[in-house]
Amino acid sequence: MKEELTKQIEEYIDKNPLSIDWNPNDFYNSNFIVKDILEKGLEKHTDELFDYNIDYFSSSETYLCDNIFKEFEDELLEEFEDEDEAKEYIMDNFSFVWDLNLTQYFNYLPDITVLLIVHSNYDCTNSFDVMEKNDGYLWHVYQAVKTGVRKEDMMYEHANGAYGGALFTFAFKMNIKEYFEAKERFNEMIKIPKGTQFGFHSNFQGATSLFDKRTYRNMIIKKQYGDTKYDNLKLVADLDQVGYTIKDVYGHTDFIDDDKGIITL
Repeated sequence: MKEELTKQIEEYIDKNPLSIDWNPNDFYNSNFIVKDILEKGLEKHTDELFDYNIDYFSSSETYLCDNIFKEFEDELLEEFEDEDEAKEYIMDNFSFVWDLNLTQYFNYLPDITVLLIVHSNYDCTNSFDVMEKNDGYLWHVYQAVKTGVRKEDMMYEHANGAYGGALFTFAFKMNIKEYFEAKERFNEMIKIPKGTQFGFHSNFQGATSLFDKRTYRNMIIKKQYGDTKYDNLKLVADLDQVGYTIKDVYGHTDFIDDDKGIITL
């Protein structure tokens, strides 16, 4: 085939990628999709999504090939004996761009509730604990979060739901794709914006505080904030917790604010 014609066909293919235009009706069971992503991971879910749509892409290739022939029919029939031979050559010698249109796909899914849990060498807190200077979970964690959390707000949450092995927790909502990307990037520090909710949650007892209080200014916390390996932060989807989730406790997480824009550094 002439070099100029090859170039024109390649440009035509680049301008007409094989992309899925997702229909909102495809997401009537979005909670099942979210659960599947959390269980399998983003990469495996995406691979399976591609496999499920292989027939669509194959038929789309045929459709695109037909359009290429129509667009360059005169030039192609100068090179090949007939339409079938020209189309066979196109299918065998050109690479088609397959696009799952994942941005649209994930935007159709509901945001998920994500927790930033503060673990400590002091293990956890219980309803009868008090904040004693230089001792215990509450004091230790407060030192890590006090740049954006007021002590009285922290203890308000503690008094309203810190039962049986509770951990201090920030809560916010994120697009599920952004959540997996944040987990992958979260190596050293995380920026939490002003107005982010926090409280206490025990996945062991199934008890949760009110999450009424919010950070009073922007703050940055190190992932490994203390002296031991146990003094660390963990980013986890509420539905992906081991044990009781916040949703299990309240039946929903509608009271958690929309995405505030946490940033992993």
